Amino acid sequence: MDNVDDLIQCITTEDDRVLRRKLFELPGRGPTPGPAYGHQLAALQRIEAGAAREPPVSGIVHFPTGAGKTRVGLELVAVRAPAG
Repeated sequence: MDNVDDLIQCITTEDDRVLRRKLFELPGRGPTPGPAYGHQLAALQRIEAGAAREPPVSGIVHFPTGAGKTRVGLELVAVRAPAG
């Protein structure tokens, strides 16, 4: 995808089964979010500690609206997930 219009066209016309297997990238870099807040870092540390246990422990991130639940999830996926 080279631009947002192509991306929108693809999303609105492709079958869901096809879309679930695609990775979309847009050119350029988005804004840098800056450093995570302390409560977000604490949540990341607790999630990682639970995942490292045997057997792994699951949980729920519960913050008020706007406190950064999505940021915590994206940090786990984009920054802290093992490569490969």
